[in-house]
Amino acid sequence: MFSDLIIRGRLSLFQFNLEIYTKYFTLPAVDDQIKAEDGIKLVAHSLGCITAVRWLARHDVKNVGLLLVGAFDQPLPNYAGLDEFMQGSVDYRQVRPKISRATVIVAQNDPIAPYQFGVAMANRLGAKLIVRPDGGHFLTSDGFKEFPLALTELKRVAGVE
Repeated sequence: MFSDLIIRGRLSLFQFNLEIYTKYFTLPAVDDQIKAEDGIKLVAHSLGCITAVRWLARHDVKNVGLLLVGAFDQPLPNYAGLDEFMQGSVDYRQVRPKISRATVIVAQNDPIAPYQFGVAMANRLGAKLIVRPDGGHFLTSDGFKEFPLALTELKRVAGVE
């Protein structure tokens, strides 16, 4: 169950619980749940994006496919409670060579993570960038029960187009 949360990053910022996040989403917990292997495909949303990139920075893997939705890698203006988790930077020069294909999807009307943060993250990763005019933070409350664009991009990053 929690490996699905980590891979898919389905933790809602509105229901954020630092104790739960610390237990299941910090580096040791993620390492316990995701096997480091070449060719792995990582799909993440929101806080799961920086978690996935940090995981990638720590492991000697190659040919990684990466799909990040609602991505950000810096503190959020309206969520100071996450600042501690967002501390520490990622050496993207170390991460980029491990990635075979990557896509970052953001929305200009995201009320949680300014889309410019995702644009910057995509540039640092050398990822394909998709900026939608709408979509919010790609939550169910934003109308997302299915996300065909994400499926298409997952197939692309997985090399099964």
